[in-house]
Amino acid sequence: MSLPLWNRRHLLAAGSASSFVGLMGAQARFTDRLTALEAEISGRIGLYATAVGSAKVLAHRADERFAMCSTFKALLAGFVLDDVAKGTLSASQAMRTDNVPLISYSPVVKARLEKGVPYMSVLGLCEAVVVISDNTAANILLDVIGGPSGFTRRVQKILGSDALRLDRYEPELNENKPGDPRDTTTPQAMASVLQQVLFGEAINRLAAQQMRAYMIDCATGLNRLRGGMPSTIVVGDKTGTSLNGLFGDNAFVLNTDGSPRLIVSCYVDAPGLGFPEGSDVHRRVGVLLTEEFGLTT
Repeated sequence: MSLPLWNRRHLLAAGSASSFVGLMGAQARFTDRLTALEAEISGRIGLYATAVGSAKVLAHRADERFAMCSTFKALLAGFVLDDVAKGTLSASQAMRTDNVPLISYSPVVKARLEKGVPYMSVLGLCEAVVVISDNTAANILLDVIGGPSGFTRRVQKILGSDALRLDRYEPELNENKPGDPRDTTTPQAMASVLQQVLFGEAINRLAAQQMRAYMIDCATGLNRLRGGMPSTIVVGDKTGTSLNGLFGDNAFVLNTDGSPRLIVSCYVDAPGLGFPEGSDVHRRVGVLLTEEFGLTT
C-alpha cells in the first residue's frame, strides 16, 4: 500500500533530519577525540575528510594553515603527468640531475649519480617524488612547470582561491615557521584539490590514473593514516615532514570497484614530537577515521 503524499514527505523530512543529527553527532564526537589528542601532544591537528558521493564530512581546524612540506609532491607529479598526457612533455625525456644541487634526502637521484648516471626520465622523476619523496627530483620537476609560482598558479586555478600556495624549493619550503603563510595549505583546500585532480577533471584522466598508482605505491606513509586502516582496503597517500614537528599525510581510500570512497587531508603540527611519534598520531587518526566512516571492508 502506498503512503499518502503528505506522509511520504514527512518521512523523507524525518529521514533527512535524522541524517543531519547523525552527522552532527559524529562531528562533535570526532572533535572531542581530536581535541583530546591535541592536548596529549601539545600541538595542532588539522583535518578534512570527505566521503565521496555522500554528505558526510569530518573536519577539525580545516581552515587553518599548515606547512605542506613534501605533501605537495603528489600534485606536482600530477601536473607533470598532465603535461605528458597532453603531449607538451615527453615521459621519456631525459632530465639532467648533475647540474642542480643535490640536497638532503634524495636517495633515488643520489644513487644514480654515484653510479655515474647523471640523468633520469621525466616519468622516473615523477615516481621518485611520490613513492620515495626524493627532494632533488622534486626541484627538477618544479622547474619543468615554472617553479613554485607555476605550481601555485595551477593549484589556484583549480581551487579558485589562495588557500594553497607554494613559494620556495626544497628544502627551504619545510621551514614551518609559525605564522608564515608561505608553502602552506588548509586541510580543506588540499582535500578539495586532490579530489578534483585524482578523481575529477582537473587533469587528464590517464595522468590522474598514474598519479593514483604512485600514491598507492608510496613507501613513506605505511605508518601514517593507512597504518590505522584495515589492510584489506586500498589506500594511496603522500606524506610530508619537517625537522621541527610538522607531519602531514594526504590520502584516498578506494571502493572494491576502484571508485573513490574517502579523501583525507591531515596535518599534525607538534614541535615536541619526534618522527615515530608524529607518524603514530596519524595512525591513531586513521583508526578514528576507520571507525567513523566504517572502513572495515
